[in-house]
Amino acid sequence: MLNINETSFAVIIPVYNEEIVIQKCIEQVICILSKITEKSIIVVVDDGSTDSSNKILNSLLDKHKKLNLITNKINSGYGGALQSGIQFALLNGYKYVLFMDSDLTNDPIDIIKFHKKMVEGFDVIKATRYAVGGGFIDVNWKRILISKIGNYISCKLFGIPISDCTNGFRAIKTELYLNTTYTEKGFPFIVEELYSWRDKILLYCEISVVLKSRDSMAKSSSFVYDLNTYLSYLKYPFLAFIQRTKYF
Repeated sequence: MLNINETSFAVIIPVYNEEIVIQKCIEQVICILSKITEKSIIVVVDDGSTDSSNKILNSLLDKHKKLNLITNKINSGYGGALQSGIQFALLNGYKYVLFMDSDLTNDPIDIIKFHKKMVEGFDVIKATRYAVGGGFIDVNWKRILISKIGNYISCKLFGIPISDCTNGFRAIKTELYLNTTYTEKGFPFIVEELYSWRDKILLYCEISVVLKSRDSMAKSSSFVYDLNTYLSYLKYPFLAFIQRTKYF
């Protein structure tokens, strides 16, 4: 049963072969959580890593009491890994889930901004790279352009008051995932969840963030920029638009 009397939250971090940066990521997040009085934990989902990520994470469990580890023997994809973390948060009564990447392209200091919006009671809190104070550091301009165009289209079609639909750095009231089935196992899970809430009256807000490039020593991103990826993202905004307008 969800606890609705406090602003508790679980930081869910999916991991796949991040042995170079994962310990640094966990320790930075732990440092931020130590500054927040409400109940909070980290749920790391090691999604079939074949490097030493799981060994490193297990070594940190005794040191950090807020750290919880879910180990998937077989890689289930970004969306699949998040769903494992969401179920953990639901079962343990956390009011919010906060998703962030394991490679420190998301700055853990921004967790404090998210927490302030949780206290205010927003349902969906999205990080945005496209508002005042947001931006990019050392990210390829072509990727920025593709992201800007895709987000402009998606946000217009969804008809919701956010500017960065595809940003995976976000905090959501956990109850929104109750009794909902998701089919996307990859990154399009981010927009599928927005589609799943299309008929709900929700309070949305954004916080400005700066997206950093991956550490040069870390593995390359598993995100693929190709036509199938674009279509898998855009189908949900288009479906939402069709359903919003068919009655007019």
